[in-house]
Amino acid sequence: MTSRRSTVGVAAAGGLLVLALAVAVFASPSGRVTTPLDPASTAGDGTRALADLLRADGVTVRTSIAVPAPGSPVTVLVLDDRLARVQRADLLAWVDRGGSLVVTDPGSALHPGADVDGGAGPAFGRWPRGTCAIDRLAAIDGLDELELEDDLAYPLGPEDRGCFGDGRRAFVLERAQGQGRVTALGGPSPFLNRNLDRAGNAGLALALLRRDDRREVVVLQSDLLGGDKTLAQLVPTRVWMALAQLGVAFLALGWWRSRRLGAPVLEDDPVTLPGSGLVVAAGALAARSGHAAHNAARLRDDARRHLAHQLGVAESTPLADLDALACARLGMPSGTVGALLDGPLPTDDDGLVAYAIRLDRLRQEVS
Repeated sequence: MTSRRSTVGVAAAGGLLVLALAVAVFASPSGRVTTPLDPASTAGDGTRALADLLRADGVTVRTSIAVPAPGSPVTVLVLDDRLARVQRADLLAWVDRGGSLVVTDPGSALHPGADVDGGAGPAFGRWPRGTCAIDRLAAIDGLDELELEDDLAYPLGPEDRGCFGDGRRAFVLERAQGQGRVTALGGPSPFLNRNLDRAGNAGLALALLRRDDRREVVVLQSDLLGGDKTLAQLVPTRVWMALAQLGVAFLALGWWRSRRLGAPVLEDDPVTLPGSGLVVAAGALAARSGHAAHNAARLRDDARRHLAHQLGVAESTPLADLDALACARLGMPSGTVGALLDGPLPTDDDGLVAYAIRLDRLRQEVS
């Protein structure tokens, strides 16, 4: 029964492990693990549709962790600012030398509205163009409103130009920096797959990213070796799924193995015999063997060893010395213990039992 249960348990554990690994491998149909705002992701929060839209209009789109060389005729797009400090510093230096940067992360240190007092306000739903001081956006007919989610409208600084706002705050900000410029949005929602075909979102993307003198867009991503991501963020989601399923499989196996089949088996407690009873039983057993004198001698030798141990002397101590020490401790007349340990041995069963009882009493008194 136990062998059969062990075999079934191993088979069940193996099956659960294979199932967990299979789900982990096939959880993501594509070989590439995608994240929100990823230009390769077709999920609702990805930006694959934005990349396809730009390519269809003749714009080259690529992702990179390296800042373009100074003077490169490209537009850099930062969708999610998880850049390393070195990347961010190199990017700002590139903008100073004439680069064009578009930022959609409202929490980024690259966002020009982050250093303007007054605070940002919410921007969501159908968001009208309103006041627009960015020429290339104001010149587009039909770009009257955007479809936004939980985005922000930032206050305009003295050096900022804005669009899709009221003149004090705007969803789109643009600021000159050195020889270049930074264009920032109050959120990435117009560029998401689920929103790109709504209202004027696609027109905004083309107006900001497609320029005659810059027909390439570089989506700058974090350098994983030097970025700001934690170790947990670098582990793909399907790996966490596999670990979670293995944990569930382990708990299920532990529960299955801990089941009790049938009622508990009651076991009788062992009978505990007192020391004196054990001695009497040993004496009776020896008596039944028919060698009373031999058995008595063995009991006497054992009692003598026990007496020497209790008195703290060697087993080879002369009997006279043992007698003197034992009688002094017990307050007995001298020679009492020596007579018991050196006297004549019993020759019948009754005498053996009586002799065993006397030896046991001596052991108890000395102890």
